[in-house]
Amino acid sequence: LGFAAALRRSELVGLDWKRQGTGDGYLTQDHRGIVITLLSTKGGKGEPVEVIVPCADMPTACDALDEWAAIAGKHLTWLAVLDRPPKSPAAGVSR
Repeated sequence: LGFAAALRRSELVGLDWKRQGTGDGYLTQDHRGIVITLLSTKGGKGEPVEVIVPCADMPTACDALDEWAAIAGKHLTWLAVLDRPPKSPAAGVSR
């Protein structure tokens, strides 16, 4: 999905499923394909950015997302697509 949509790692790990949650964006699927809405981007001007991955151009990405949704469950309403890794205890140490 990251390759298909040309997302940065920080954008990819901040995606939620179908609606805005605690992340920096969310993804849905519709007739256009995978629709990724980024609420904040490195190069953005504070406005949401929509990235569309057409299933006709990237069928593997669409199939993988369908498979993930099936495994996650039919009652899936909101879920972070990827969880953010825990912060390292050393991350806050000043140099």
